[in-house]
Amino acid sequence: MKIHPIGNNIYQGISDRIIKAHDLKIHPKEWSAEKRLGIIEYWKEKLEPPLRLPQGWQDYLLEPDKLLLEQKEKEFEKRFANNDYVEMNYKDETGPAFGRPLEEKILQWLEKPVSESPTIFLLGEFGDGKTFFTYVLTRKLAEKFRASPKNGWLPVRFALKNFESEGFKSTQDFIQHRLNKFRADIAGWDELRNKGYKILAILDGFDEISKALDPKTIQQNIDILIKCYTSEYFSDMKLIITSRKHFFENQTDKDKLLDKLDKPQLLHLSPIDRKTTEDYLRMYAARIGKEENFNKIKECHDPIGLASKPLFLEMVQVSLNEPPGKSLNEYILYEDYIKKALKRKEEYSFDNEKETPKEKIIENLKNVLELIAQRLHQSKEEYVFLSEIRVKEELKAWLWELSDPDKTCIADETGHIAARSLLKRVDVSGYPDDKQWPVDFCHRSMREYFVARAVCNMLEKDPEEAGEFLTGCILSYEIIVFAGEIMKNKDYNYEKNLLKLIEKTRNVENIKRMDLKHLGSNAVNLLYQYKDMLPEYDWRNLVLDGAILPDADLSGKDFSNTSFQYANLDNVNFTDSNFCNCNLTDVRIEETAPVQGVAVSPDDNILALYHDGIIREWQYQQRQRPHSTNLDTGPGISGKDLKMIAQPGNDLCILDDRYLYFYDREGQKLKLKATIEVNPGIRLIKASRDYLLLNEVNGKQNRLILVDLNEPAIVKSFPCSSFTLCDHLDRQALVICNEKEELRVMDISGEKRAALVIPAQGKISCLATCKCNQTPGRYLLGLGLYNGSVQIWQIQVDRWNLEKLSEQPLHEQGKPIKDLSFIDEGRIVSGSLDKTIKLLTFSPDGKPVGDVKEFKMTLQCRGMKIDGVTREKIEGKKLGELIDKATQVQ
Repeated sequence: MKIHPIGNNIYQGISDRIIKAHDLKIHPKEWSAEKRLGIIEYWKEKLEPPLRLPQGWQDYLLEPDKLLLEQKEKEFEKRFANNDYVEMNYKDETGPAFGRPLEEKILQWLEKPVSESPTIFLLGEFGDGKTFFTYVLTRKLAEKFRASPKNGWLPVRFALKNFESEGFKSTQDFIQHRLNKFRADIAGWDELRNKGYKILAILDGFDEISKALDPKTIQQNIDILIKCYTSEYFSDMKLIITSRKHFFENQTDKDKLLDKLDKPQLLHLSPIDRKTTEDYLRMYAARIGKEENFNKIKECHDPIGLASKPLFLEMVQVSLNEPPGKSLNEYILYEDYIKKALKRKEEYSFDNEKETPKEKIIENLKNVLELIAQRLHQSKEEYVFLSEIRVKEELKAWLWELSDPDKTCIADETGHIAARSLLKRVDVSGYPDDKQWPVDFCHRSMREYFVARAVCNMLEKDPEEAGEFLTGCILSYEIIVFAGEIMKNKDYNYEKNLLKLIEKTRNVENIKRMDLKHLGSNAVNLLYQYKDMLPEYDWRNLVLDGAILPDADLSGKDFSNTSFQYANLDNVNFTDSNFCNCNLTDVRIEETAPVQGVAVSPDDNILALYHDGIIREWQYQQRQRPHSTNLDTGPGISGKDLKMIAQPGNDLCILDDRYLYFYDREGQKLKLKATIEVNPGIRLIKASRDYLLLNEVNGKQNRLILVDLNEPAIVKSFPCSSFTLCDHLDRQALVICNEKEELRVMDISGEKRAALVIPAQGKISCLATCKCNQTPGRYLLGLGLYNGSVQIWQIQVDRWNLEKLSEQPLHEQGKPIKDLSFIDEGRIVSGSLDKTIKLLTFSPDGKPVGDVKEFKMTLQCRGMKIDGVTREKIEGKKLGELIDKATQVQ
């Protein structure tokens, strides 16, 4: 568009008459042509006649409830209004997740012409949040469309399940049914298309077109979707189609569908990463005043990991709203989650032709899931075939308790279990055609819970079957913990049956001992977890190889002639016990050395580096005793002057002032993958997942260098005086303790603010910092003192002030704290030369919350009898050495 010279003169003349020059910095007559064009376009849009949409569409855009597909989605409105959700990420067919939200990807896709990329197929597993994502996207696009109909997209969601539930025979009927919800019609739909409005149609739930899931019906569903897609009613517009992944099981069907849909982009919803999940739940709990419940849930076995799936994230939120004082243990949480998950969209769970009560169907389905969990635990693969669970003909009967099931529907029932429960489809290539549905549980902890559930039910209803299962496999510590919680919450005494299983290992011949070693260890581990002690019993001549009994009180008990090969007896009280002639080959009986360094793993376990070079990973839960695992670093690691960094995933970095050692974690082993030597004259001061803080000494010059590992680049470099300790608050400030033991906060943001002096009033041995995600500009500073105390300070870098929150004497006086690490803004871990690790939980104002947790291994063995024990068979001869040492001390 050009401005005609005459029009330009008229424009200037009018502006002279109606605009006072002193009202503007630049008089309109001096505006550039570009500026004038912008003003003209602005007023053209303002002066355009009001948006006139066909009947019903004005209300559709103004009333949020019109965007809902069914009444069950009513909760979506509240969650959107309160911003109670997490942005989802995606991955494509190549596998790796991308670092930007799915919504951003969709908006970029909308900018492309329809002819270039008309369709996206959005895939996700059960509970991954497909439907809610489409609702949020629709809300946001509708708001943008109201603001600018010319440039915006008009989003409309359709529920594909209506094809069967409403019995539609045509695409027109399907569309009209949706439009009826807000008093619109097909004529208006055509009018919008003909006027050139940009329409985004979202076809939600391809997997829900029908209740039946047999191969023939799935093929019919594919035909319905193709018919919709090729219909004139969806022409010249963008489409998003959502589905669960297993509907692409058959490659031929998949290729046919994608070809007919113009080869759409396939996007897979990614799990929510752990840090995002935890930060979101912590802020939500703070907002509703339920921080105590958050702490309880966080210390249960992995509900945070389970919440990587949006469905379970929502359930954790619901649990946070429980009244104060209500128990929130693993049993209550998982049983509640399972019930809600299985009842979700229950009208699509099964074709209940015999009208079996819904609660009974849920219980039967739990039984099926228990059996699947058993098979998975026994399998060498990470999947089982549903077609092999019991016998095909029994599956339907077992679910419905029918005496004469319709065998033609067996494949349908198999598909129902896979698609509508807590399982996920596993991609397996090369298996025979007659095997169907390779599956695993949606999350590792859910599989472990169902194994534990199966074990407890067998112990109660069929102890002989329980004995066979426990003889043939090893129960992990996580399964044992779950089983302990289940048994404690059931009105049944499991002790008698567990002791009967242990009794089966008494006085067995040597040739049979190997066959029963798992039975003895599994049974005693379950008993110890269930009762939190070992009852009075004749413990002689048993096979308890592999028993996990840390912290057990075995004082006064007779274990003579019992085999404890490979057992974990850390922190056990052996006082006056009898272990004569016991087999203690490779038994673990340890005493912790002074602590050199502590770190926190991505899943919040505590990593501890000891002076003897041993690295231990400590797991802890609210009601469970701490459990530690030794991580094997191989030869060449010394515990002196080393620090640790827990990297994302399972990686670990160990550093001193010259070297960085990078390890990959493989189970309990750490494999060295790289060693980096720092140039002479440069000393490593601090390292984190994102930054390195270095000290460069060149002659008499001393400089601090802050490096961003994500770029990588030097962020800051500045001269400094000599110091003993230093850390940074991102790119905002440094915390420096100089040689005069003065502690200061130095501004490095460029605002040149005067240093803040921290009156710590004690000799500082170590320090750590933590960024508070809930309050922008707020950081926590932890100080470890030589007298064994821990101080916590709050620093507000935006206000440039500080406040002491608390000081707690955690360790033995005179034993300096060697290292500190924040787990989050409410928990800090300290390690000391007194050989202990302490975990302090505190409120936002610094007050202690609950008891301080201690992690330490000691040996109590006065009066212990070990005649006939061959010390050479004991791991590192440690038992004999520690007994000798303890006897001398006592």
